Amino acid sequence: MGKKKTFKVDMSELITAMNDSNYDTEYYLDMETGEVIAIFEDCEYMEEYAEILEAIENESERYMYIDKVESRDAYRDMEEFISTEEDEQLKKLLLVAIDGKGAFPRFRNVIWEYPEATDRWFALKNDKDRQRALRFLDIIGVEPAG
Repeated sequence: MGKKKTFKVDMSELITAMNDSNYDTEYYLDMETGEVIAIFEDCEYMEEYAEILEAIENESERYMYIDKVESRDAYRDMEEFISTEEDEQLKKLLLVAIDGKGAFPRFRNVIWEYPEATDRWFALKNDKDRQRALRFLDIIGVEPAG
């Protein structure tokens, strides 16, 4: 790949877009402005979106689709966190929580009961989210400024 583009990207917006599990919303990164653009399923009927939808369709080089984090990757994050947990009781509770359908809300319900573990979880999750966002930017040839 050639020289990378460098521009300011709001990493928190990018991470939010990547973690949005609502599949009625798509996100694009404007490769000129660094703006994260949300496109909602019903917006094709809204006049204010007509211009941006047309631009996304016609200027494919300018607007880069932002992939969402796969649920299996988010699940692996929970597994990794559990593997580092030293409190054996909490570890057991979390292993039960992530077994089967509904793992994500059950994991959250358990972890919220342990404030120190919650802090460690969010530190790990924030690190993983940032790594994913930086990897995405690298793949599309963007070096985030600032």
